[in-house]
Amino acid sequence: MENTNIRRLIKHFQSGNKKDFKLGLELEHFIVDKKTKKTIDYYGDMGVEKVLQLIRPAFDKVEISNNHIIGLANSDYYISLEPAAQFEVSIVRQENIKDIRRIYNDFLELINPVLEEMGYELFTLGYHPVSKIDDLSILPKDRYKHMYSHFQSSGKMGKNMMKGTASTQVSIDYKDEKDFIIKYRAAVLLSPILGLITDNAPVFEGVFYHKNMLRQDIWRNVDKARTDFIFDLNNFGFKDYANFIYNVPLVNIPSDGKIEYTHKTPKELYINKEIEKEDIDLIMSMVFPDVRLKTYIEIRVADSIPFEYVQSYLALIKGIFIDSDSLDLLIGKLDYKDFSDIEEAKSNLSNFGFLANVYGKDVPSIIKEMISLAKIKLNKEEQDLLNPLIDLVNNQKTLSQIYKEREARQLCNMK
Repeated sequence: MENTNIRRLIKHFQSGNKKDFKLGLELEHFIVDKKTKKTIDYYGDMGVEKVLQLIRPAFDKVEISNNHIIGLANSDYYISLEPAAQFEVSIVRQENIKDIRRIYNDFLELINPVLEEMGYELFTLGYHPVSKIDDLSILPKDRYKHMYSHFQSSGKMGKNMMKGTASTQVSIDYKDEKDFIIKYRAAVLLSPILGLITDNAPVFEGVFYHKNMLRQDIWRNVDKARTDFIFDLNNFGFKDYANFIYNVPLVNIPSDGKIEYTHKTPKELYINKEIEKEDIDLIMSMVFPDVRLKTYIEIRVADSIPFEYVQSYLALIKGIFIDSDSLDLLIGKLDYKDFSDIEEAKSNLSNFGFLANVYGKDVPSIIKEMISLAKIKLNKEEQDLLNPLIDLVNNQKTLSQIYKEREARQLCNMK
């Protein structure tokens, strides 16, 4: 039965083969009090659930869990909530970035008047700016309850990840398995650099974080069994990823209409049963590597960033990943052997930022090569979107550093 189920997973990945290249976006936000910047809890008469109730008429579909609203959807985007009510907007996959921008602006036009009336605003940061995680409640969702309990023993920072972080996730298409292999390898190798470019987590539990890439450091201390997909960088494919996810404990499993906790792997749970579509969806969703495979490649390393930078990041991702042949040439210039080089890159970038050396090169030179490739592949309008990230690289500053410098100046002016 194991071989049958592995083949089913492989067939599922093959169903993602596409001729066209599109981008998907998931952008998480914190809803905060405009005056105090404290994160708004889900519960209560003025909680995040109330926000969902007020915008509900604009959506076709509503997701309910334990008699509470936790999601909304229409034809262009859907809203879901992360474990401590981080507000995620997932935009339906688009070919052009301008269409993603249009849909996101529609979302803002809907929600901003509601938040303004309540004295709230949307914040895009990689970690809570003011609130402490122990002050925030977990959503009324059994999946999150079990995960929160599980992560207490699997690592040191599971609760920080679940309740404290917010991200920008971009998904890209692949044509076939060969195209997937090139793009996945490149995404894994470049993910530490993409994490630095989008570093926007300046504060950890109310104190300035003294290094870079806080959210990445948190993820490295959550649950290595489900975050570390270790494979031969020069010899892997759909089957390797299928074997990875088939041997990771699920944590959650449907049972009699409810979600129950389990420590068993799919290999153990489906030993005498063929997996169905809903089983595959669950299995794929319970692993969290920096780059995840579904029927598309999901690049998960970016912090939640302002939309001006989201557009810039989308343009960079589109420009470097749209053509796997050019992308493979770019990666071929890097000096790497195995995953130890990627771990070393993460550590160096965390400690030294733009001053780091990774894969035998200084970081700014790698990024400039990435930007040069992107410019070749993008039209003029999307080339111009790169400018905010280009400015960060030229100044060798992250959004996190800019935030800390601004806050430090304000503190000095108050004295």
